[in-house]
Amino acid sequence: MTQEIEDLRWQLQQRDTDVKKLQEVSSERQQLRRALTLETDTVDTKKQLSMVQQEADILQEKLGKLQVDNERLLRENRKFQLLAARPRNDELAQKVSALEKENSALLSRLGEGNAEDQQRILAETECENSRLITELSYYRKSRPDIGE
Repeated sequence: MTQEIEDLRWQLQQRDTDVKKLQEVSSERQQLRRALTLETDTVDTKKQLSMVQQEADILQEKLGKLQVDNERLLRENRKFQLLAARPRNDELAQKVSALEKENSALLSRLGEGNAEDQQRILAETECENSRLITELSYYRKSRPDIGE
């Protein structure tokens, strides 16, 4: 029996040794699998990074083009705003000129008639001057770029 127990112990030790060897081999295989998986993941990650960088470059290029277009459109917009403002200034200058001529005509008529006519023309002139002053102040408020 002692001999049999010894044999069984020896077989048990052999089996433990075999199990340890198998575990080492299994561990090495798992490490190899992990390494291969990591390599594959690294390659995939590098491909993804490359694609993302290409997309970023394309988007950066598009952004640059859009910024150039935006600057061009802003310049054109400013130019058109200036052009749109000019006719108003010209219209205002023409209107002021016409009103000055009308005022001069009224003043010259004031010197021609009798006292009653002069009083009436003077009242009309004062009324017209008041209206012109109101209109001029309105234009100055709505268009501060117009000079005094």
